[in-house]
Amino acid sequence: MVGIGTALRICLAGPVILLPACTAGPEPAPQQAARIDCPLREASYDLDTPLMDILMDPRAIEAVERAAPGFFGALPDELKRVTPPSLSAGYNIAVIANMKKMPDPVVQEIARELAALPLTDEIKAARCERYEVVPPEIEVAEGQIRILVFDKTNAHREVEAMAASEQMLQDLATENDWSVVRTNSGAAFTSEILRQFDVVIWDNVSGDVLTLSQRDAFRAYVEAGGGFVGLHGAGGNRFYAWHWYVNTLIGTQYIGHPHDPQIEEGTVRIEAGEDCLSNEVPDVWAVEDEWYAFVANPREAGARILATVDESSISTTGLFGADLSMGDDHPVIWAREVAQGRSFYSALGHAPQVYADPVYRRLVANGVRWAAGACPAAPEAPSALPQKLAPGDLAEE
Repeated sequence: MVGIGTALRICLAGPVILLPACTAGPEPAPQQAARIDCPLREASYDLDTPLMDILMDPRAIEAVERAAPGFFGALPDELKRVTPPSLSAGYNIAVIANMKKMPDPVVQEIARELAALPLTDEIKAARCERYEVVPPEIEVAEGQIRILVFDKTNAHREVEAMAASEQMLQDLATENDWSVVRTNSGAAFTSEILRQFDVVIWDNVSGDVLTLSQRDAFRAYVEAGGGFVGLHGAGGNRFYAWHWYVNTLIGTQYIGHPHDPQIEEGTVRIEAGEDCLSNEVPDVWAVEDEWYAFVANPREAGARILATVDESSISTTGLFGADLSMGDDHPVIWAREVAQGRSFYSALGHAPQVYADPVYRRLVANGVRWAAGACPAAPEAPSALPQKLAPGDLAEE
């Protein structure tokens, strides 16, 4: 892929996609000096302030340490970095305090110390530096489904997984005559750009990545009939400042994954439905991956659950001994309608080899078609395909 500055990576693809050969477009215009449209710019310090924003201000660090001496010393290095990508953009004081089971009086004292800090113009500007504001110039090639792939990471970046997911999406696009544009610039989220695409894929996106106006444009796109596909980390922040994204578009809040072991083989069960999502996918599938857990089952909010993991096949103990069990109905892939639009989310995909698995590729391909409104409402009878599909079987008939 070709990097353009620090914020933009654009790939133009025709019916046969050669993403590694994509070329750089024109140099982007300089970013505006004053970004005032970013989330949390004016937000007072509190327990929900991203840890990254706490760490950028020595006064905030001192305030937390006064209330809870040693708070930062016990954190892993990845939670201490203030330059994206960093896990510190995906955590806050409230989440860490809960994970560490800190006494409530101590947590409340942290809150009081933080609330007493005034915001400075320097801090406001620093909070906005991780957002792009100059829309890229793009061209969208013809294709049966036109896809914008967004892969910005302000929090944790799944380097190996994202390389594997990029290859998977490239292969699926070539096999199915899809057109793909890939970018890591949040400034691509304008109504003028989004309306050119049938589906927007968030490929392991992490942290808060869109300004307020970019959020508005994306929400309007989805609710007017656009498609969304989220892969793994796109639903894996421990907290979200954008409530519509986590509560409506994804449909539930991630709370953690097992740590001992982190990667293990689990038994996945596929639920057939009156749509194309389970087409040509076996009823039971064994896959080795990281297993996300969520605060609530999105089925309860009306989501169509496509895949669940059998908890008897995996560990359900998370960091600091957290209980991550969700019981007999532990969803890992689901879909939901959002106003006139469609949202498909897969929690699978931490392990790079998952993206090469023919079953997973079929599931994602079905999800893209469904999100684009490009699959039949009533599928054929459940397929009797074997457990493993041949790679050549993935092309759309």
